[in-house]
Amino acid sequence: MDTIKKYLLFAFAVLPFVLSAKHIVGGEITYKFKSRTGNTTTLSFTMKIYRDCASVGGAQLDENASVSLFTKKTDRRVHSLMVPLQAVRVVDKNSLPCLITPDNLCVQEGLYTWDDDLPDMPSDTTESYVVVYQRCCRNYDIVNIYNSNNVGATYTLDITQYALTSKNNSPDFRSFPPLLLCTGQPINFDHSATDAEKDQLVYSFCEPISGGGPGMSNNNCQVPLPIPACYPPLDQIVFKSPTFSFDKPLAGDPVVVIDPNTGLISGLAPPQGRYIVAVCVQEYRNGRLLSILHRDFQFNVEECSRTVEAKIKADTVIGRNYIIQACGSKNVAISNISSGRANVTDFRFEIYIPNNTLKYTVWEPVIDFPDTGVYHGNLFLNPGTQCADTIQLTFKVFPKAQTGFSYTYDTCVAGPVSFKDRSHSDGGRIVNRLWVFDAAHQSALQNPQFQYRTPGQKNITLFTTDIKGCKSDTTATINYEPVPALIVVQPSTARGCTPQKVFFNNLSFPIDSTYDVKWTFGDTGTSKTISPTYTYNIPGIYSVHIDITSPIGCKTNKNFPNLVTVLQGTKADFIYSPQHVTSLNKTVVFTDKSTNASRWTWNFAAKGVSFFENPTYTFRDTGLQKVQLVGSNQFCSDTTVQYIDVEPIVSYFLPNAFTPNDDAKNDLYKGAGHLDGMMNYKMQIWNRWGERVYITTNPEDGWNGKKNNSGEPSPADVYMCIVTYTTPRGQEKELRSYATLIR
Repeated sequence: MDTIKKYLLFAFAVLPFVLSAKHIVGGEITYKFKSRTGNTTTLSFTMKIYRDCASVGGAQLDENASVSLFTKKTDRRVHSLMVPLQAVRVVDKNSLPCLITPDNLCVQEGLYTWDDDLPDMPSDTTESYVVVYQRCCRNYDIVNIYNSNNVGATYTLDITQYALTSKNNSPDFRSFPPLLLCTGQPINFDHSATDAEKDQLVYSFCEPISGGGPGMSNNNCQVPLPIPACYPPLDQIVFKSPTFSFDKPLAGDPVVVIDPNTGLISGLAPPQGRYIVAVCVQEYRNGRLLSILHRDFQFNVEECSRTVEAKIKADTVIGRNYIIQACGSKNVAISNISSGRANVTDFRFEIYIPNNTLKYTVWEPVIDFPDTGVYHGNLFLNPGTQCADTIQLTFKVFPKAQTGFSYTYDTCVAGPVSFKDRSHSDGGRIVNRLWVFDAAHQSALQNPQFQYRTPGQKNITLFTTDIKGCKSDTTATINYEPVPALIVVQPSTARGCTPQKVFFNNLSFPIDSTYDVKWTFGDTGTSKTISPTYTYNIPGIYSVHIDITSPIGCKTNKNFPNLVTVLQGTKADFIYSPQHVTSLNKTVVFTDKSTNASRWTWNFAAKGVSFFENPTYTFRDTGLQKVQLVGSNQFCSDTTVQYIDVEPIVSYFLPNAFTPNDDAKNDLYKGAGHLDGMMNYKMQIWNRWGERVYITTNPEDGWNGKKNNSGEPSPADVYMCIVTYTTPRGQEKELRSYATLIR
C-alpha cells in the first residue's frame, strides 16, 4: 500500500507538466532472456517511445515511465515499476534521401531499459504475462480515428509460460517505419523483425489500444500518465468506418496490406494526413505461442517533392514516357530539364536502334538516328541508388511536311478570297489543317473562302499536320483594297424640320481612311468623311450621292434619289414683363415671339399649363421658376426654356411711439411689414442709461413698456430700438429707431 501511495503522489506531482501532453506517435516493448533461477526467469526489457518533436508544447518523454506487469486472463497486477529514461535521440531521416521533407518533420525516440523477475506459472496453464505502459496523448488531426486529440496510447508485450521456460528472446523490429509517405505513391516498407532463435513470426495489422486521458479526474486512468498503469480491460481505438478499420488502417486503392509471412507493408499511400497503424508479431515455436509483440506507430502522408526527377522537353508526355516528334531531320538535340542536377552523381541516355544501343553520358546529347522510324530509349539518373529516377523516351523521326497554299480574289470589287491548300508530306497525307485569317476567324476546311470586311494587309497562316504527326506552317500576306461591291447608306432620319441634322451611316465594306470618299447632299454641301453628319437649313427634298475610290484606283458610286425630306421648322421664343419679379408682385405677362408657330404649349414651373399665345401667370413660389414654351405648326415643333427669378422681399417698419396704458390700443411697441422668409430676427431696446430693457427673437412679439415685459413699468421717455434680421437671400439688415413711451 505504501508503494501505491508513493506512485500516486508522484502522479499528482507531475500532473501539471503533462496536462497538455500530445503528439505521442508510437512505441514498442521487447525483451531478452537474462537468467533463470529456480522457478523465476529474469528478463531484460527495452521500451522505445516515439514523440513528434516538431511541437514545443507537446508531450515530453517521461523522465520516469510507469510500467506494470499483469496476468492477461485473471486481470491481476503483479507489480509496477518506475523506469528512468535512459537516452533520447532524433530518428534519422536517411530513409528519405530523395525527398524534400517538411521542415517540421521530426520524431524523437526515448529509450527505457530495466530487468524484471517473472515467477513461473503452472506449466499446463494458458495464462500469460502482459507488460503495459500507457501515455496520453496522440496528435489532434489523425485522419483514420475519432477524437484523436483525447486518445492516449497503450503499449503491450505478451509473454507465455512457454517463453519463460524455453529461455526465449522476443523478436526485434529491424527498423522504424518511414517518417514520410508520399500520397499516391507505392508503399514497400519492410516491417519485418529478427529473432535470435529463428522462431516462426506471423505479422498482422491489429487493434491500437487507448490509454491515459487529457483530464484531471480522480479516476487514475483518465490522467495523461496513469500510475500505475490501468489494465484490463483496455479500450480499443475506434476507427472511422467503413473507410478505415484496424486491419485496413490506410485503406487505399489498392488497399494497403501487410504480408503475414514477411512483414512487408505494400499498397498505395492514401491522401495527405496522419494515420494510426498497429502491427502485431506473434512468435511461435513448434506450433506453440511464445510472445506477442505489439507496435503502434503513426504514418505521415504528404504531397512529396523529389530532389531528383528525370525530365526532358518533349512534344507529349504520357505518364513516364516522353515523346519527341522529329520531322525533317535525323539529328535530334535533347533538352534535359531534370530537376536536382546538383544531386545527380551518375546519369546516361540509352537509345535503342536495331542491333545496337547508343549510350550518351553528356547532359544534353544530340542523337544521330540512322533512318526515319520510331525509336525508344531511357534516361537514367543515379542508377542503382536510392535517389534513382528513370523515364522512357520515344523518338518519332519522320520526313518533314511541306505547307503551302495559293489564293485568288477580285482586286477591284470586294468579294471573298478563295484559298487552295497545296501542302504535301513525304511521310503521308495531310490529315489536319487550320487556316487563321485574322485574330477572330479560322477554318479547318481544305480549300476555304473568306470575306474580309476591312481593307489593308492581311496575314494568312496555314497550319498542317500529316498522318505521322509532323507539323508545319506557312504565312502569306495579301494586300486587300477593293471598293465595296454594294454601297449601303443608312441616314439617321429621312424626314425632319429645319434646321435638320442628319447622320449618314456608311455601312459599305471594305472601306477605311485610306479610301477617297466624296458626298454631295443635294444642296451646296459636300463632305469627304466616311460617315458624315450634315445639317439642312432650307426646306426641300434632297438626293444624296457618294463616290468611293480605293487606294489602288478602283472606283464605285451610288445616287440615292429623294433620300431626305426637310420641312419648314419653327423657332420658339418669348419675352415677359415685368423683368423684375418679386414676392410682392408675382404676376407675369408672357408674349410669344416664335416664328412659323400656329400652336403654343406653355408650362410654368411644372405647376401650370396654358395654350394661349400670350398668357398671364401668377407664380406660387419664390426662387428660379422654369418656363417652357413649345411652338409648333402642322409638321414641326421647337422648344425653348427660360428661368425667371421670383425674388422674395422682406419689408419691415418700426413705429415712433406707443402708449402702454392697457386700453388695447397701441399698447405694444413692435414692427410690421411683409415678413415671409425673414431669418435670425432680433429686437433690442435700451434706455438712455444704456440699460437693455427688452429683447426678443420673435417678430410677432412686442415691448409692453415694462422691463423685460414683466418688471416695473418704465417711465415715459425716449428709448433706442435696434432690429437685426437676415433676408431670404442672406443679406444682413439692421434698423435703428427711437421709441417714444407715452403714459
